[in-house]
Amino acid sequence: MKIDQNRTVLAIMFFAVIVSGCTGGGNQEETSSTASVQVNEFSAFPNPTPSGQKTRFRMQLVNQGDAEARNTSVRLYNPPFADNGTTDTKTWRDGSTGNVSIEDRTLFFDTLSAPSDQTPAVPKTRTRTYTAPELDQGRTISYDWNAYMMFEYQTDANTEIQIMGGEQYREQGSPSGSASLENSRGPIKMEVRTPTPIVFYDVNNNQDPERQLCVIIRNQGNGIPFAEEPSSNNIYMNRSDAGYTYNLSAVQEQENKVNVRIEDIGNVDFAPFDESNDQKTVDILSGKGVQCWDMKIDVSGSSIQTTVPLSLEAVYNYRKSTKTTATVEGQRQ
Repeated sequence: MKIDQNRTVLAIMFFAVIVSGCTGGGNQEETSSTASVQVNEFSAFPNPTPSGQKTRFRMQLVNQGDAEARNTSVRLYNPPFADNGTTDTKTWRDGSTGNVSIEDRTLFFDTLSAPSDQTPAVPKTRTRTYTAPELDQGRTISYDWNAYMMFEYQTDANTEIQIMGGEQYREQGSPSGSASLENSRGPIKMEVRTPTPIVFYDVNNNQDPERQLCVIIRNQGNGIPFAEEPSSNNIYMNRSDAGYTYNLSAVQEQENKVNVRIEDIGNVDFAPFDESNDQKTVDILSGKGVQCWDMKIDVSGSSIQTTVPLSLEAVYNYRKSTKTTATVEGQRQ
């Protein structure tokens, strides 16, 4: 009996070691349904690196979601960088031991294609070389290199809803169900909490009847969405030959915002109840936002009975964080 108990304890310990080795205790990725751009690698070489020597940083990204990731770039920050034309030897400098601008510490990936049924996602790799700080002999410092990964993304969601007039609804015995949205893979998810069929009782009042359709938008990824409103500051500082440089101050002003649109179909029109256009910038608070649309149906007779394919589109930018560590060892003079 004791032998069996010991075997059981060993098996549990072995399983725990396997699990801890797989997770690594680092930045946890999203599930397959919420996946978007992921970090395959973020490393420094050599590491440790000798004081005052060149260090190459390498990052590899891959898009595991369903949408194309556009204007993808990564901003490196946190360790002391040489700036304002200085060449302080206690800072990290570019490969020529000079000033490190915002563009110098940005890795441009441009567009990352999504995988398809026929082809897997193709990773992209970028490298950047910096000169390590000069440290006194015997001194060792580990520098945390943090990174903001930012990209444009999109989530599509589809379902079908049935629309009936009051007379048809009563004739069919008042059937009822619920509409369930099928979302594409991405960090933003949408759902509608509405019974189906949607019943229009006022089709004979010589006016086109209206109902409201409310959508719940959730951020289920491990990053922060942000969206550019028409009247807001530009989230891009400029575009170089390599790609876009994000304006972090403008990005932070527009955090937790998603642009959502419902496509008009046939004789059914959708518009946010407080705006005339069909797109609405939705605020995400505590991971969730709610927005309602006026659903207006154009009736030409006294009866309504139709099935409407409902298509929703969430367009947004997304920011995720990652990090690595580079250790610098002081050398003999």
